[in-house]
Amino acid sequence: MRRRLPVFVERSIQHMQADRSELSDEFERKVLGSKTVTCRAGCTSCCYHPLLVTILEAVPIYGALVEKGRWLPSLKEALQKTAKLTTGLDMGVWLLSNIPCPLLGKDKRCTVYDARPLSCRVTAATGDPFYCAPQRLGPETTIVSRVDVLREFHTREATLLRKHGLLHLTMPIGRAVLFAEKLCTGTLTLEDLDRTYLTDHLADEA
Repeated sequence: MRRRLPVFVERSIQHMQADRSELSDEFERKVLGSKTVTCRAGCTSCCYHPLLVTILEAVPIYGALVEKGRWLPSLKEALQKTAKLTTGLDMGVWLLSNIPCPLLGKDKRCTVYDARPLSCRVTAATGDPFYCAPQRLGPETTIVSRVDVLREFHTREATLLRKHGLLHLTMPIGRAVLFAEKLCTGTLTLEDLDRTYLTDHLADEA
């Protein structure tokens, strides 16, 4: 089990999880309710799209990996490799670089499906998923717009983060989960999170 963070931090994480569930359920009901979604298990096209999250979503992901016994040296190495490749990388370049999410399992399934970020929860296609792959994005791509729901979620996240004196910093998924480990094991304090990430970010860009 991961080390419990201070009560006020745990409450913010729980609040974020509640917001994530509320907004994803609302998206599914209002936006996808009248559409025929063609996404199927085993399709991994969207797992090659850029994925940025804040520490609030990263902590539950880390916790899920620990609880499931999946926090292994091989996974940590994959996270570090992906973090190095994607931190500071232009989104367009990342999209076309064929970099899989480090949490995508060998069986082509998400290893933290129940704890996956909102961005993943509200990604859905209504046409041939073949055209969701980064290399094939174009007029035939039918990924449903999720701009509004993500904007609302980020607004709520920013409010929660401000309570802890933090910026609304989104990080590549690999980097975010590694920071979550440091935070949950006590090797990084919440107060030092923004400064440490920005320092690492600049170092990777150099």
